[in-house]
Amino acid sequence: MAPYTLLLLLVLLTGISCAHFGGGLMTYHPRGQDQYGFILVDLHFRQNYLGSCTLSNDWKCSSGDCGNIISSDIKALSSGNEACQSEGILAVNVSTNNVFEMR
Repeated sequence: MAPYTLLLLLVLLTGISCAHFGGGLMTYHPRGQDQYGFILVDLHFRQNYLGSCTLSNDWKCSSGDCGNIISSDIKALSSGNEACQSEGILAVNVSTNNVFEMR
């Protein structure tokens, strides 16, 4: 389980392309390895920010080998003209348990 702990520490940094980011939370759920040796991980996140909701996948790899985002499901929990709360799930496959960062 230690490699997955390292993976969690690397993906906890959340980012959003908004100067009014209010906060967020990210957890991970490892699903094991596929037949090619990739580590399959579901990343669950919730974020709050000022501004209207944009429900696109804005996660970018900022360092290391972040693997590939296989799928994403993002939805608004509450939204208005001034604030947004959204949550989503990213399914990611990574080739190693080395350090990486997504923002």
